[in-house]
This record gives sequence, structure tokens and C-alpha cells, in this order.
Amino acid sequence: MNIKNKLHQIKKKLQHPEKTVVDMCVNSNYKYAKLFTDKCYIKCFYKVHLHKKLNLKNPQTFNEKLQWLKLYDRKPVYTKMADKALMKEYVAGILGQGYVIPTIGVYDSVDDVPFDSLPQQYVIKCTHDSGSTFICKDKTTFDIENVKQKLSKRLKNSYFWYGREWPYKDVKPRIIVEEFLADKNGNAPLDYKLFCFNGKMQFFKVDYNRFTNHRANYFDRECELVDFGEYWLKPDDSIKFEKPEKFDKIIEFADKLSVGIPFLRVDFYYVNDRIYVGELTFFPASGAGLLTGDGDLIMGRMLTLPEK
Repeated sequence: MNIKNKLHQIKKKLQHPEKTVVDMCVNSNYKYAKLFTDKCYIKCFYKVHLHKKLNLKNPQTFNEKLQWLKLYDRKPVYTKMADKALMKEYVAGILGQGYVIPTIGVYDSVDDVPFDSLPQQYVIKCTHDSGSTFICKDKTTFDIENVKQKLSKRLKNSYFWYGREWPYKDVKPRIIVEEFLADKNGNAPLDYKLFCFNGKMQFFKVDYNRFTNHRANYFDRECELVDFGEYWLKPDDSIKFEKPEKFDKIIEFADKLSVGIPFLRVDFYYVNDRIYVGELTFFPASGAGLLTGDGDLIMGRMLTLPEK
């Protein structure tokens, strides 16, 4: 690289210090992440992803308030709720037994997973992060070596450092294998993501055609389509929401699981007349999701922040 190019790179870093901070942490597998306080990094993270300054003194939007919660709402129970294995104990303690996806096993490393003795279909993922889920629909064609490599890499990283989501900081990296849920026709069920504010579900999201023409619609508590959603997932007005028979019970469960928590997204599956809690999420898109219309502000008004 000649001197002119070097000067150009230095100029870019000086003009965009927030991006420099985030790149410095992420591109080094978070080797340098501890050089920056949570507050400093979160401000940079927000600016890089949403292209505006984060207001922590008087947050108004949903994404701003999620960043505030990362810093100032840190209850020990959140760690258990974020752990994909221990979360099931939390759910059972509130709803009773039988409302979580059955666990086949929990393992400290990929070498401990008994792949040969696993059933024909299953789901395998890490307990401490997001996005490491692999679905085995046919054991004979499942690329185990590829999955083992990816999971091993994931186990070495703490998901906390990416967006400083505090609940993940002390979650022990492990692997969990769960039963594969399917309806009577062998199809994976829809998942319902319920957005809860201080113990009350205000709206929910349903994903459609996830692996072909992915769309997502948002509905209010009365199952009416709302006019906001994720920017990259355009709503599909042609899809009519078919309310599951036990959807009122699903809403009731979401309310119970989110009591005393400023914001919690509870993900459910409803399959073969049974309700399952899939995951509990504190920070969708790590508080940096682009929303259509006035969605960011509308959702922000629903979220009442606690005392620091």
C-alpha cells in the first residue's frame, strides 16, 4: 500500500471513529473488545448500524431504549433466561411442565455429541448465542462434519461482545440437541414471536415462507395487521392470519413469562395442538433493527424504562 492509500485509510478512520471501534473489535474476534467500555461500544455500535447518534439521556425509540436496557437493566435471572438450556427451567417454573421443546442432550463440546445415536431428525444449536441453529431433517444426508466445524467455532466466542447484550455475558457455551417439531404432514410449524412490554403482549410477528420468499407480518393483540415491521422483510397483505385454536392461551403464557420485565420477546410454536416456548429474546436485532414507517417510535412508546 503506497503512502497515498495509507493516508486515505487514516482519513476514513478519523472521519468514522465509530466504525473503526466496531471493526477493531469484531474483525479481531473481539480480541480488543475489552479495551472499550460497554457504554462506549454501544454508542459506536448504534451509530454504525442505524447511522445516527444514540440518545441515552432521554431515549425515545424502541432501539434506543433497548440499548439503554443493555446498560442499566441487569437482573441475574436474565442470564438463565438467555441460556437456551436453562431457559426451560425458567419456563417450567412459571407455566409448569410440558411447554418447552424436549431436550435430547446438552454437551460441552461437539466431540461429546453422540451423532451416531441421535434420532433421524433433530435440531442442534449453541446455548449461548443467536443464529447457530442447524436442522437435521434426514440423518443420512446431514453434513455432520460441516456442522461440527461451525459449532466448534461458535463455542469459542462469547456472543456478548457483538452487541454487549448483558444477559449473554455469563452464559456457559454449550451445545443443545432438541427434538425436531413437525406437524402431522411432516412440515415445520410456524413460529409466533410475541413482543411483551412490562408483562403484556402488545403485538406479535409471524414469519412466512422463510426459505423461499421470506415475509413477515406484524399483528396487534386483536390479530389485526399493523402498519410497521422490519425494513428488509416486507409485509405480505395477501396472507390472512389464521388464529390457532389455543392462541389466547399463548398470549396468556407470554404475559406471565414477561411479568416484571420492561421488554421480552417470547417465541412460541404451536404444533399438533400443543404449545411450546422456543426462546426468550431481550434484544431483537441487538437493538439495531431497521423498522418501517414510525415503527421504531411507536414501539418505543410502549416500552417504559425502569429506574437505573
